[in-house]
Amino acid sequence: MLIERFGGKMKRSPDGKTVFLVNLRGKPIIDTDLIALGNLQDLEFLFLDNTKITDQGLEHLKHLRKLKVLSLAGTNTSLSAIRGTFPNADGSIQIDVDDKIKRK
Repeated sequence: MLIERFGGKMKRSPDGKTVFLVNLRGKPIIDTDLIALGNLQDLEFLFLDNTKITDQGLEHLKHLRKLKVLSLAGTNTSLSAIRGTFPNADGSIQIDVDDKIKRK
């Protein structure tokens, strides 16, 4: 699995059937690696800080309907792409960014 290949961390539900947390902070993942994460339909917490993802990679996450926390600090993403990917979030997703994020 992508998470283990990059030395990331994940947590599964008590029954072990679903992954609800993925932490890939500081790992060398790129946009195309997010395709695999987009298939984790029960994912609630996703930490991608200090990775090489861009606006294009966010598109692979748009089907994560249960997402509660998305951390993107230190990535090359923009607020407009984040809003475009999660237009109906209305505060239901906590999105963490830093001051370096593109404000376009």
